[in-house]
Amino acid sequence: MLRPALSSMFALALLVAAAAMTSMACASEAAPASPEVASVIYELTEDGDLLRWGSSPEPELVVAGLLPPSTAREFALDATSGLLWYSENHARIESIDIATREPGPSLGGFSDVGLVGCAVSGRPRTIAIDEGRRLLLVPQLTGGVLEYRLDDLGLEDVVSASMFGEATLGAFRRIAVAPDGYLWFVSADGSLVEVDRASGPTGRRLSLEDRDGGAPFARTPSGGLVALD
Repeated sequence: MLRPALSSMFALALLVAAAAMTSMACASEAAPASPEVASVIYELTEDGDLLRWGSSPEPELVVAGLLPPSTAREFALDATSGLLWYSENHARIESIDIATREPGPSLGGFSDVGLVGCAVSGRPRTIAIDEGRRLLLVPQLTGGVLEYRLDDLGLEDVVSASMFGEATLGAFRRIAVAPDGYLWFVSADGSLVEVDRASGPTGRRLSLEDRDGGAPFARTPSGGLVALD
């Protein structure tokens, strides 16, 4: 059983939980043998260690000291390329190869950096990865989400703030991509809401009470698990 709570740096991460689903979640590996066995997820500790959680009660150390210690960091792992994308502030997103420890590409120049109050906020920008569409998702302080192609970091599309059905002005929206391609985000009341990029909320919502066995996870109708903490 997974431990009751994960690091606060661990944003939303989707897990593949059905054998028919391939590794389309941002932190997934090969599809598990049965729908009852969830795929692994990754945790980046405050010490900069990359851990892998699976069915065992204790995590596996993947890379020790991958990044310098930090109490404020958001991340998402691209399982295909082996690049771990992370942010320690709102202005720039960096990446590092978990195998070689070599710095990878970075992304910056976001228009919301110049908004009043943002330049001194120092908060890390939340991010997510859509493995299926090969996109890096970057929430904006205005409530929308920018979608960048992982191959060349070109801007592919923008998910309008109106698609989420509620405003998050001045805060970065916590999002994840489900195995079926739908977005999930943490709403103001702490529940999880499913969103179609083109039409908005689908009507499917998971409350905090839907966590499996009291763990910081909720099972989505599509068969995946969403980490809430």
